[in-house]
Amino acid sequence: MMTMFNRQTLQTLVAGLAGLAMLAGLAGCNQAEWDDPEYINKELKTADSIYRAVALRKLDTMEDEQQRKAIPGLVDTYLKGGPNADDAMKFLVRLRDEKATDAYLKEMEENNAGYPGQAAEALGELKVEKAVPKMLKLYKESTDPSVQQAVLRGMEYMPDPSMIEPLVNTLKLDVDNYPIALHSYSCDILGDIAQKNPGEFGEAHIRTMVRAMYLSNIAGQNIKRECSLAIQKLGKPAVPALMEVFRGENKEVKKLMMTFAGGEGQFPMNRPKPTAVQRLVTLRAEDAVDPLMEWANQEHALPETGVPKAEVRSWFRYEAQTIDEIILGLGDLRAQKAQDFLVDVLTGEMNEEWQGVLDPLLELQLRQDAGKALVRLGNREAAGPLMKMALEGVIKDLERRARFMEKSEDMEPMDVLQRYQFNWMSAKLWANLATGDQIDDLNKLIGLEFLQGEKMKKVRERLKEFKPMLELAKECMAKESNDAKASCYGEGLESDNEYVREKAAWELSRLPKEASASILNENLSTDHLGTREILELTLYENGNKKTIETIGKILKDEADETADRYEIDRFRLRLLRAYLRNNL
Repeated sequence: MMTMFNRQTLQTLVAGLAGLAMLAGLAGCNQAEWDDPEYINKELKTADSIYRAVALRKLDTMEDEQQRKAIPGLVDTYLKGGPNADDAMKFLVRLRDEKATDAYLKEMEENNAGYPGQAAEALGELKVEKAVPKMLKLYKESTDPSVQQAVLRGMEYMPDPSMIEPLVNTLKLDVDNYPIALHSYSCDILGDIAQKNPGEFGEAHIRTMVRAMYLSNIAGQNIKRECSLAIQKLGKPAVPALMEVFRGENKEVKKLMMTFAGGEGQFPMNRPKPTAVQRLVTLRAEDAVDPLMEWANQEHALPETGVPKAEVRSWFRYEAQTIDEIILGLGDLRAQKAQDFLVDVLTGEMNEEWQGVLDPLLELQLRQDAGKALVRLGNREAAGPLMKMALEGVIKDLERRARFMEKSEDMEPMDVLQRYQFNWMSAKLWANLATGDQIDDLNKLIGLEFLQGEKMKKVRERLKEFKPMLELAKECMAKESNDAKASCYGEGLESDNEYVREKAAWELSRLPKEASASILNENLSTDHLGTREILELTLYENGNKKTIETIGKILKDEADETADRYEIDRFRLRLLRAYLRNNL
């Protein structure tokens, strides 16, 4: 028995050694060089499945650039099919090389390796335009959201009008039953298509895109920025649909708002208005000025019917927000006809019409923002009302609260800078419109008897901080030419003093485009985002092709900045770039 076992064992060992000798002989004949990607490429094309499996394992240990040398072999392995095809496509969809186009097309159509979406994404990145119809077919037929999202990522590289209909249909899908990422990608692509082909969009398409700005799922995710940017890229053709929303006439938006209100009662259509106003303003829709002013001028009191109890507070908030967006927007639109209206808001003349929506903080915000809008309009004659408010402006309810806190034994007195915020803020806005010759007016304000004493020291010190703004104006306004003035204000933009930078930015906005454009472009990349925001507003009128290039560079250089203020600024930059591309 022992002899038989030894004989069988010996036979097995002999057979194994013979096999190893054969493999060793083959390896010797082929001079296996597994660290050479060219050798691996050859093996992938000519060897059997066992050797191809070894080649793929060896290839996986190499850097991407070495792996690219084996792409022809990877393509051949995939197209032949068999046990190594899946692994070959795994390499190909990661490497994304034009030499693999046929393999990507086959995978996208047949899904042999389980990577149809990634193959579509690769074809998009390679801008294989002939693949668009097949990408659309896969997108429409797939029921896998991950595949659909990958296809959309591919479409982003080569937006085409043939995509409009299916993408608009995606925007109609319920965001709680479908990933909201599908809607987000759809708006991104539709915006890129619209930038070059605005005439391809019908009224129904535009209404659906406008509605998409208001989509929000149960998890609180929304696509307001993506779809707002798509509307901005579409440009003026979107204005009628936005005005429909503002007037409460867009049926699709109205129905959506009813779902947010829980279907109770007849929810008034003031929730979508602020966003509609924002887009009308960034589109510089001059035709919207009169309707916006007319609406803002009317009485704003809670409707007697149609507002569910749970929505009352919401109604007040959106009504006030819409008024505020209109106030600031009239300044952005340089609507000179709005000056008297803005002065009335600043001085408190609108209080009776707005009693339904005002509280002390809202009144403060609306009146201050009216002052900001007057600065944006740029008429120096508005400096008078601003100085008047610096001298005697009062937010009655805020003052009443301050006096109550002052007399109370249980409360600390209101901080003096907070109590007189409207006054010193009006003085700062005044300084943004004043000339250098008016520095005595500021000195008179600081010297008022009311502001003397230790109690008012912080207010006096704050007012003194505005003097450098007027000193800059005096220096720069004395220059003979607009070019020299612009250069002088350009130096002001580099100041460490935020008020000096603010003054310089606003004064540049009042100079001719020919003098200011280059200075604005050179300083747009400033790290002071408050200053940058003023430059962005100015570049809607004074921008040029160089501005578009500058924005592209800023977006690239600051791509890794994750702070919210950078996110907000990137959105503003993209809106500006879209506007300039449409209007230069």
